[in-house]
Amino acid sequence: MTSLFKAHELVTGDYKPKHVAVMQPIQKRIRVALAGKIIADSTSVLIMHETNHLPVYYFPFADVRMDLMKKTDHSTY
Repeated sequence: MTSLFKAHELVTGDYKPKHVAVMQPIQKRIRVALAGKIIADSTSVLIMHETNHLPVYYFPFADVRMDLMKKTDHSTY
């Protein structure tokens, strides 16, 4: 199932949203490796397609080797 989220929505008129995000489950196993180490491995990955952005994969925390991650000052919305 695909969920469609509109950042801006009007009930009346011919409004077409300028910002749309679609989140979909991936129907296969996704693995991420870096420097020969598997850092993520999951069958429960979501992919987000968002206006003016490249697709982004979202992994459950439980399926990511968080012990190999480093904290940064970077944040997103």
